[in-house]
Formats: sequence, C-alpha cells, structure tokens
Amino acid sequence: MKTFTQKINESVGYIEPTVKNLILDKLYNAYREEIAAWYYYISVSEFLCGPSRKDIEEFYEDAAKDEFEDHAKWILERIAQLGGNPSFVTVFSALSSIAHPYVNPIVVDGNIMIQSSLEDCKQMEMGAIETYKDLEEITRNVDPVTNRKVKAILADEEEHLQEIEDFLCDVGIHGSCGCGCCDCGDTDARDCELKCPSDSCDVPNIPDMHDIEF
Repeated sequence: MKTFTQKINESVGYIEPTVKNLILDKLYNAYREEIAAWYYYISVSEFLCGPSRKDIEEFYEDAAKDEFEDHAKWILERIAQLGGNPSFVTVFSALSSIAHPYVNPIVVDGNIMIQSSLEDCKQMEMGAIETYKDLEEITRNVDPVTNRKVKAILADEEEHLQEIEDFLCDVGIHGSCGCGCCDCGDTDARDCELKCPSDSCDVPNIPDMHDIEF
C-alpha cells in the first residue's frame, strides 16, 4: 500500500525548482482570481436588476459554484502538493494582489444593473482565460497534472464568457418596472431598467443606464 507521501510525490513528479516556483506563482494568482470571481458572482446575484434577471441570476449561481467548488479547491490542493506557501493563499489581504483586479459592481438606487454587471463579468472571464492560457503554456511538457486540469478549467471559463456574451446580445431595454403601470407583464420591479412612465407609480424609479453619470 502506497504511503501518503508516495502518492503526493507521484502526483507532483520532478519539476525543476525554478519552474515549479513559477508555476506556484501562477497558481497563487489563479486561486485569488477564482475567489474574487466566486465572490462577485455569489454576492451580486441577489441584487440584479433588468431584463432576463432570473436566467442571469441562475447563471451567476452556477458560475460561482464552478469557480469555488471545481476550480479554486483544486488549485488549492495542487498548491499544497507542490509545497506552496500557505501565506500566499490564506491571508485575506493577498486577495488584493491579482493580475486582473477585482471589478466593483455599479450600484444604482440599491440595485445592480444587469448590463453593467455582465460587462464586469465579461472583463473578469477574459482575464481568467488569459491567466489559464498562460498557465497552460508554462506547464506544458513539465507538469502534466496541472496542465490537464488547467485545460479543463480554461474550457469552463471560455464557456462562461460565451454565455455572458450571449446574455449581452439578448438583453434589451424593457419599458416596465412591474408595477402595473406598463403592459409588459413583468411581476418584479427588478426586471426592468427604465423609469416607470407613470408619475403616480409608488415603485422607486430605476434610471436608464444612459442617464447615469459616473
């Protein structure tokens, strides 16, 4: 029966120390970016406002699960197998040191507009794709274990980006806030990005993104 150390050694194989340190640096960054992506998706999903909200909220929740359960946890395990320094992944302040900085969502009247949020996510996923393409190239022919998983994660991130781009194409401007003053049939005020056309409406106005000055 193989010992735990033997199993770890087999999963690591021999990697030249300088190359291993480079791989670890890239894995530290990838882990932080995955945690940042998970945080964005999971925290923003409940505050979305605009067309196709329910579908996009479901996508955010699924994407958050991918980023944390499948990507971040595996990367953390691989960092441990390679003898990485836990300080680079367990200290909260380290999360601010990432190649593709966290994008703070734009909040308007207590809501996060879908179109601007999707643009945030597009930027985030494009950064992730760049990160994993870099990792795939570095690990190719020197670290098959990491390389194999990185390819799978890269495919996930490319799929996320495609879904985001599809949502951006689908999102239109709806003229209802779900208050009954409009005729589109929406039942939730967060399903509309425009101001209600009725001056007597009790539902708080949600401004058109084009009217907002940043």
